[in-house]
Parts: sequence; C-alpha cells; structure tokens
Amino acid sequence: MLNQTLHPQFITTPEGQRISVILPIDEYESLLRNPPVEVEEAEKPVIMGRWDTFFDTKPAFDDDFLADRADSLPQERDF
Repeated sequence: MLNQTLHPQFITTPEGQRISVILPIDEYESLLRNPPVEVEEAEKPVIMGRWDTFFDTKPAFDDDFLADRADSLPQERDF
C-alpha cells in the first residue's frame, strides 16, 4: 500500500465563498509533482544553532533578585 498525504486545495464558488477540500495524493505522485531539490551544504540555513545546547536554559531572574522580591512584596505570591 502506498503512503498517502493530504494536500488542502481551495475552491472558490461563484458566490465568492472559499471552500477547503482535502485531496489524498500518493507519495510517489507527490514526488513527481514536486521533485526534491538538492541543496549544497553551504546553502543550508542554520536555524537555531546546535541541538545539544537548545534545551540548556537559564532562569529568568537570579536568586538575589527573587529573594529581594520575596521580602518586599509577599502578597504577590498569594494569587
């Protein structure tokens, strides 16, 4: 069985309404319509950097800032 993907198509009626129609298209037929484009290594964009450091996050505020706010505005924690 061939893999099928769904491709939305839009049809405009004579009254001006736009209707979305989803047509299943076989994987191989899709490749014939849109052949893959070879991209050289230098042309590939760098989107977010390295994946191994993507989830290394730092806290928004340091501990001193949070301690100062806890002393001065304790009512903000009671929401």
